[in-house]
Amino acid sequence: MMGDLGWILADAGRCQEAIEQVEENLKNFADDPWIIIKAGDVSDLCGQTERAEQLYLQALAMADEGYTQDGAIERLVPLYERSGKFEEIENLKKKYPPFEIDADHEMGPIQSEEEPSPSRKIAPKQMNIGRNDPCSCGSGKKYKKCCLPKENDQ
Repeated sequence: MMGDLGWILADAGRCQEAIEQVEENLKNFADDPWIIIKAGDVSDLCGQTERAEQLYLQALAMADEGYTQDGAIERLVPLYERSGKFEEIENLKKKYPPFEIDADHEMGPIQSEEEPSPSRKIAPKQMNIGRNDPCSCGSGKKYKKCCLPKENDQ
């Protein structure tokens, strides 16, 4: 929640307040990689791309599981593309070989040519999943960016 507050302020154009909130979050939750990732999101949204890169890399170094690694990498790739840092994208691909990064910045296990890609299941409607929670289908995206629109179309 505290990580989201900074993003909400930044999205509303209140970058100074957002940065202050982020700094407070980083002070209070210095060992939480998702607080750091969300601080990077605020920095990126407020035009501080170098700070965002630093924060994403810090969270990536702290990540002890794939979901958190994916979260940091999914943010680093578009940031690197916008900055023209294509060599850094290649370095990420080399350093995190179990994953490939495609043009849409989707990440997932590398599939062999013979294997069909598994289809993602659409998450059933659940009363306890929030729009900003990770989607229950396992994609690593937020629910609002993944299965929520599909459910609304049905």
